[in-house]
Amino acid sequence: MAHVAFIGLGRMGHGMAGRYLDAGFTLAVWNRSKAKADDLIARGARWAASPADAAEGADA
Repeated sequence: MAHVAFIGLGRMGHGMAGRYLDAGFTLAVWNRSKAKADDLIARGARWAASPADAAEGADA
């Protein structure tokens, strides 16, 4: 399955990132506040230290 990076977990981005997890994609996430990513991380997303870290090796 493709590796996806998601940068920005606002109202729309958070929901979209969750759909990628539901579909079985490998997901790296980054947001200015890590707290918005906590539930996605608990579901299997990888927290990225920076936007560049999230994009490293990503297909999309």
